[in-house]
Amino acid sequence: MPAAPTTIALSIGASRLLFDGVRPDSYFLDEDDSDLGETAAVTVTPGRTGGLTVTGRKAGQAELVVRVGRSLSRFHITVSARIVPPPTLADFTPGWQEPQVFDAGGYDEQPRYWQEKRDRWCHAVGCGPVAWAILLAWWDRHGVPSAFAVGTGNSLRSSLRTQDAPFYLDYDDDPSGYARIIKLYDILHDSCDVICDPFSDSGATTPDDMIEAWLEPTKHGRRTDQNGLFWPWPSPPPPNPAMGYWYSWSWDLMDPDWNEPSNVIRRANKKGRPAIVGLGWLWHYGVSYAYRYQEYKASANGPAIYTRRWFRVNEGWGKENGEWYSGGDTFLGFDMKLWQRHLPPP
Repeated sequence: MPAAPTTIALSIGASRLLFDGVRPDSYFLDEDDSDLGETAAVTVTPGRTGGLTVTGRKAGQAELVVRVGRSLSRFHITVSARIVPPPTLADFTPGWQEPQVFDAGGYDEQPRYWQEKRDRWCHAVGCGPVAWAILLAWWDRHGVPSAFAVGTGNSLRSSLRTQDAPFYLDYDDDPSGYARIIKLYDILHDSCDVICDPFSDSGATTPDDMIEAWLEPTKHGRRTDQNGLFWPWPSPPPPNPAMGYWYSWSWDLMDPDWNEPSNVIRRANKKGRPAIVGLGWLWHYGVSYAYRYQEYKASANGPAIYTRRWFRVNEGWGKENGEWYSGGDTFLGFDMKLWQRHLPPP
């Protein structure tokens, strides 16, 4: 059994210096309670001559992992308004504790899209474009009609104002909805810069292309003003665009000691938002819509010795249920928060 992480208790505004006079090679703060645009519970500041200063900013907790040479140190940091002795739980049982589950509405709110085939694609469109189409459709169906906007002229203006993302990719049941998804696939196949495999129908999207792929299909929502005028690049965005947005992303193929992409996805799911997830090592892109977390503890008030994490993923295969995947086996995470600021005029 590994040693438990060192526990640090801080009050809001208090600081603690770690590794005084030593310059760490790298560190990672794992804090998934704060939302996009919010202050984290803990901040870490490297000193000019070495050391790390951890400061409590608001009530919450975080894990800090620090590498110095070949040595890896772990800290569990809690921040509260004032430091009080924690209560003793009489009914505590050492071992794996009850899992916590956070979700973004469940699978019944996840659009059922999959990879169609067209000659202009690879032959299949690729898992990256499908994942983005699912996420943009989810936002369209959750009060942001400008997130899923396709077409030209009057049809585009209508799409910017209307919840028109189909739930199913189904030509027979909804041919016009099917056509809108295919138009979005066309845009995303190009913006993902999908790499075609000459020996199969599959197509791959590199992580750096994946994190930028949302910009092209959302440009009209981000650059249409209250008068319905589109402000094309390189002009600055309008002062009052139809759609507002925050986003956060991370991808990492190299470091086994911490997983920042997992942190990005966890934060999204804990706040009720689905997020793009890259599974395995460049294996597959999907949409994570639930996060399950479990701790192994030796004492009621002590830190977790082990943690287990899973993400429930809409894989973009049109299935009637999502699957749980390891929350530590991820190479990319993209969290997006969209909101409708106004509806452009017809």
